[in-house]
Amino acid sequence: MSAVEDNEDEFSPVLKRAFAFSYPAQISQVPRAGRPLLPPSTSPITFYDRHIASSLVLKQVIYLPSLVQGLSKGCDDIVSTFLAGGHNLNYPEGFVLHERDDHPDSFDDAHSVNGYYFQRISGVCVMFCSIFHFHPDCQSWSSLLRSRRTTYVGKPSFLAETWLEVWEGILEEDLRRSQGSEADFLEGLDQETMDKVRDIAQRYPRFATWEMFAMTDVGISLVKNAIPSTMNFAWEFSRTLGSRTVSYSPVPPDTSIASQFIPALKAKRSRGSTKVVVADSKKQPVTKTSASIRPSNAGTSLKQRGLYRPEPRYYIQHAWAKAVVHDSTFIMLHCGRYERIGIRHRASQTLYLSGLIDTVNNRNPRYRKLQVALCSFIIQDLLERHELATAPMKTAGSKRPATKEPAGAHNPKRRKTSPEHTTSERPLENSGSYGKITKALGKKTLGLVSLRYGPYCSPTPASFIRIGSSCAPSLQPKPPRVQKLKAKYQTHEYFTLMLGQPLGDGATGVVHPAALEIRMKDDTGTTPILNSNDLVVKLAFEEEQKTRMQHEFTVYAHLAKKNVTGVPIVHGLFNDPDSGTLALLMDNVGQNLRERAEERTGEKSPNQVSTTKEERRAFVAVMKSIHKAGIKHMDIRADNLVIHPATGKVAIIDFDRAKFPAENMGFYDVEMECLKDLLHGRFTPDSYW
Repeated sequence: MSAVEDNEDEFSPVLKRAFAFSYPAQISQVPRAGRPLLPPSTSPITFYDRHIASSLVLKQVIYLPSLVQGLSKGCDDIVSTFLAGGHNLNYPEGFVLHERDDHPDSFDDAHSVNGYYFQRISGVCVMFCSIFHFHPDCQSWSSLLRSRRTTYVGKPSFLAETWLEVWEGILEEDLRRSQGSEADFLEGLDQETMDKVRDIAQRYPRFATWEMFAMTDVGISLVKNAIPSTMNFAWEFSRTLGSRTVSYSPVPPDTSIASQFIPALKAKRSRGSTKVVVADSKKQPVTKTSASIRPSNAGTSLKQRGLYRPEPRYYIQHAWAKAVVHDSTFIMLHCGRYERIGIRHRASQTLYLSGLIDTVNNRNPRYRKLQVALCSFIIQDLLERHELATAPMKTAGSKRPATKEPAGAHNPKRRKTSPEHTTSERPLENSGSYGKITKALGKKTLGLVSLRYGPYCSPTPASFIRIGSSCAPSLQPKPPRVQKLKAKYQTHEYFTLMLGQPLGDGATGVVHPAALEIRMKDDTGTTPILNSNDLVVKLAFEEEQKTRMQHEFTVYAHLAKKNVTGVPIVHGLFNDPDSGTLALLMDNVGQNLRERAEERTGEKSPNQVSTTKEERRAFVAVMKSIHKAGIKHMDIRADNLVIHPATGKVAIIDFDRAKFPAENMGFYDVEMECLKDLLHGRFTPDSYW
């Protein structure tokens, strides 16, 4: 008999009522009329998933049927420990469990599956776990944790997600922002708990994620068949041939939680072996490059595009990659009717997957009790990882440890393209005149793109193939033609880009700083190298983003032909055939006015910005030139007005909403008025259109 059932005081009915819930047998999948939910036509593996460091990728999947019973027993132990500590849940306000109708509406996509779990399961589980682990004596049905979920965007979705995070209320230094019982609850917490939870929020913005599938036949099949027939996992990389990088990124330590459920690890611990095998963080990644490169041609034909079939391995890779990025241990696959729980073991790069959990017929333990146990062990793992991360700082006497750098984080480094050499430890320095670099870059059809920051250290580079010519003014009016893709390229026929930590993201995509390297070939047979650190790459992933980026490139090409200055120089539009990602390669024109105002004032998202008379004149001149070319920007705000800190030159960026002469209908004076108001610190959003 469990601790919950055996305990007969007033505490027991609370737990029995809270834990005794499984999904009703009536749950069903019924698509909305006229909106059928078709099986996904593309892989869930993202551009970033392919660039996880080789020391952090998944290598094997092992079936662990004992995991569910282990979690159930663990829940009883947690309750027993709670009671043994003299704690109870007999709070003055009483326990009110707002159960909804046991006959839910039918599921029509992943968002509805997600919503049901969010409403019936996660809120109760998170509240109990917060009480058990953070504030057992607060006498309040409140929580320092919360679950979040992807929002419904108006179209059917096959995949959604729910995750755990720290409740944002505790992140406010001024608790007066909270009201009523929340304020009383926060005031009752001791400072040590407040500091710990705030530091956890900084280090681990997400500490567990549930991948939620639509409860269709395909979704159910993916969860049921998540256990592969072989232990070895075939991680999918970019398909560029001829360049390979072995990473020595440090592997974050595993906690003792995994060994509680995994017999092989438990045996090692019982023999006194607690050593964690990690990669040598002092070694630099080793890149081996052949004399010629074969770019990826995935998806370039209709036959190849039709090869994708929904398979569990694609979703497992996507979920594992997400766990690596957030440094989380537990991975859940859920489709409403069934679920699997996975434990990520970092040292062996292994995913241990539970048996199939039936959310309807799960009686021992009931499904919600199992989820309370799961959340509790997620929090225990989180607390142990936090303890490991802060132990050196605490030993040194620090009150508030600094934010942990993500696994494998390091600055972008120069990548040599000669065979059998390691990457350089020195950052790239600009070499070669700007004009020479621009001319050489404009002729290249193929760019090899790698990521090097945090958990990313591309095992193979992505092949970005030019689909739009350079817009550099020096190459106008006839820029080099876009050449057809060849089967292979010599080292002097392509360029390489190393992308660093994102600078920001928006409606059009994610912007990365980029370090460029081009190997030339002169008449003497030598291959001089041209380098530049003054570039950025904007990546677009979703179809809407790609449509906007293609439009933006068209606008930049038009401005280049009209000799407009004061806008970024775009060196081309490129496509990655493996992921379908579009890339806009352009000069880095500096810091936007909003960021500069934040640095100057310390204010987050300031309402107004300040500029000098010279800066205002320069921006107005650029806008006049843009208008003279027949373009309306349509998105004038501080984020899109940029000043280069070294040269002081101004630029206007982000033309994804811009309109051409045939569609802009004039009214340039309204846009100019908007610009002048912004520059003079009297900007009023939504007042100009």
